[in-house]
This record gives sequence, C-alpha cells and structure tokens, in this order.
Amino acid sequence: MLLDDAQLQWLRQVQLPWRSSATRGIAGERRAFSGRGNEPELLRRYQYGDDVRRIDWPATLRVQRPTVRQPQAVMPGRVHVLLDTSPSMHVIATKWAMARQICAAIGVIATAHGDSVSGMADARTSPWYNDTQHWLTWVEHVQASATPLTSRPAVVPSQLIILISDLWHEEVFQLIQHLRQQSAQLMVIHTLASSEVTPAPGEEITLHDSERADEVTLTLTPQSVQKYQDALETWCQRLRVHCMSHDADYVRCHDGQSLVAIMNEVIQ
Repeated sequence: MLLDDAQLQWLRQVQLPWRSSATRGIAGERRAFSGRGNEPELLRRYQYGDDVRRIDWPATLRVQRPTVRQPQAVMPGRVHVLLDTSPSMHVIATKWAMARQICAAIGVIATAHGDSVSGMADARTSPWYNDTQHWLTWVEHVQASATPLTSRPAVVPSQLIILISDLWHEEVFQLIQHLRQQSAQLMVIHTLASSEVTPAPGEEITLHDSERADEVTLTLTPQSVQKYQDALETWCQRLRVHCMSHDADYVRCHDGQSLVAIMNEVIQ
C-alpha cells in the first residue's frame, strides 16, 4: 500500500498550488491571473515589438530589466505527472518508494477536488483518471526501468505538469525547457536519498553509473564529503536558477522527510 488512511485523509483536505488561481512568476513569486478571461500569464523578458501595455512594472523594477506579461494558452488536460523511472531512481530503494508516494499523493489531491490526472512512466502514458482508486492502482503498477529519461518525452500538454526525478543527468536542462513549453505551469520535484544529501565520513560507498552498469567503491573522508556536498549544492542551485528562468517551481526533498512535510513544500 502506497498511502495509509491518515495520509489519504490529509491529502484530500489540501489543494495543489495552481488551484489558488495563481501561477508562479519571476523569482518564484506568485503571479495572479490577469482578470482577462481568467487566463494565466507568464512573465518573460521584454522583446522588441512587444505591446508596451503588457509591461509588468513591479517585476521590471524587481529584476532590473523590462518584463512583460504573456498570456498562457489553456491546455486540455489538468494535471500530468512525469515519474522518472530511470536506473538512478531505484538504486536506493527508499528514494524510489518516496518518488512513487509523491506521485500517488499528487493524484489523490487532484482527484479529491474533481480534477483529472494522468501519468507517464517509462515512456508509457496512462489514461486520464478522475477516480482516486484508479489512479493509485496505476501508480502501484509502475515499475522501475533500465531506460534513462529522455530530454524530450512525449508528454501530454496540460495545465500543470509535475516532474518527479533525481535529476542526475545533464539533459535535465533541456527536459525542463521542453516540459515548460507543454504546460501552463511546471513544477519540478527533485527527489534525493538522505545518503545522497549527507553521506557519512568513514563509510565505504559504491558509486554506480546506472547508465553504463559500472561501479567503483570509495572510502569517504571528511574532506571528500565536504567536496561532494559543495558540488551537490552547486548542482541544485543551477537547477533552481534554470527552473526560475523558465517560470517553473522547484522543490527539493529527500527520503528522510515525511510525506506530509514534502507535500507541504509542494502545495505552498
């Protein structure tokens, strides 16, 4: 069972962030709907020929460059979840279990409020579900894969696309850009294992190249742990900035957190 009764009860009482009639804009701030037909708007840099009436002056002052509001087309679907099933996601069992739980939780929230949800895993797309139990059954049958996530998956254009991935590959930058073009709003949930965030000095670790099936065993020193953590923070900052520049939300979590704590970050 992916979710217990207490988790299901809590999830049915909360809402996904876009249901607050807002999208996130520059620097992760929320941007309200424009009022013109309740269509969401994307903030982007001013380009020659843009209608000056669409300049967003508060955003322009905040980022110190001309910024305009661009209407976003309403997509046919509601919530589409892309679950990364590539090898790096299931090397650590608790990370894979967490990712599936998050995937299940998103669909519970959506269907509890009358929204439709679909998923993609291992390049296979589910039907649109309006029923919570049907969604949970689909997630329970999702299997880990030997196929890495591509940079341009054939996702279903949707109002909200949510990517759940450990983002351990350089192609994620192209992937985020591609997904943003297919959705009115994009959320990236960066899922890591606790041991990937804070490895313990003195322990032996085996590094897996899950794409090439290679591995090497190392003994961690305090210096190597610090170097690793510095590199991880640099990588996460690159991801955060890239998401921000494409008007996408970024949430980082690890398997040492409770599902409620993770979902509180997702829905805030």
